[in-house]
Amino acid sequence: MVLFGLFGVLWVPLLFNPQERVRIGPNGVRTAQWSNHTIPWSEIARVSVWSTYGQDTIILHLRDRSRFPPRGMAALLAGANRSLSGGDVWISLTATNRSFEEAMEAIRVFRPASDSA
Repeated sequence: MVLFGLFGVLWVPLLFNPQERVRIGPNGVRTAQWSNHTIPWSEIARVSVWSTYGQDTIILHLRDRSRFPPRGMAALLAGANRSLSGGDVWISLTATNRSFEEAMEAIRVFRPASDSA
């Protein structure tokens, strides 16, 4: 109960924060929960999906994870997330105004064909 309470205290303010959380575009991917910097497509080796309990999460597999270190809670959970998914950056669309399908379509549109995996 304490664990869920802690996550609730950390997660609820995000629901009311107007800051952009995820941007998928021609320059790459930026997710505020990971970093303030955009990860260029050239640094993303692979994109995969991890699903659990009906929740789909986009996983970015980086060429060199040391170039894009996580911050805050993402830094604390990075090792566990990597163990579960084999990837580096988790992108959850919870509390965003876009769907998982829209995000995957943006990846298909913006990711260079030579990088697709």
